[in-house]
Amino acid sequence: MPTSHVHDHSQDDGRIYSLPYAVPELAVDLAAVAALYDAAIDDCKACTQARLEPVADDAATTACLVGWACLIMAETHGGLPDDLLAYTSSESAAFNIMASLYQQMWGSGSPTEVVHPAAVELTWAERRAACVWALGLVLAPDPYEAGLPSVEDCCPECVGQEDGDILIVTDDGVTLIPKNPA
Repeated sequence: MPTSHVHDHSQDDGRIYSLPYAVPELAVDLAAVAALYDAAIDDCKACTQARLEPVADDAATTACLVGWACLIMAETHGGLPDDLLAYTSSESAAFNIMASLYQQMWGSGSPTEVVHPAAVELTWAERRAACVWALGLVLAPDPYEAGLPSVEDCCPECVGQEDGDILIVTDDGVTLIPKNPA
């Protein structure tokens, strides 16, 4: 993990959203979610990639990030848009499993608690893909647009290089996160 610099927006206006609250019943690593969010805000690809792994390693922390993205989407759109859940790609599949559970159970607990059972059932690779998709939703200027554009639409120079990689689209540009990190 790169250590030559620090990404910390806890004391400035860099964070668009407040981080989710801890769930006492689940050992969520909120520091890992904050570190991932802050690195992604700074569009630091190396740090975002490195900080993605600890979030995906833990089902509760993955559930926290996905539940947070679902909450943002629900608050922004008055519920999860049907088009979002209907969007099917290998990158969005695991997120959609948890988001569908969130939609079914909306209001019956914290977002983290609601999606946690689904996160436990996912493989590490599926949790990682769900984390990347959720991070894109949290970062996007209009969360509904995150991840939905094609590679051709937002990053023509990446066409042919994506090979399953995942795009995060923000106001600052496009971040390509490799599906299979080196």
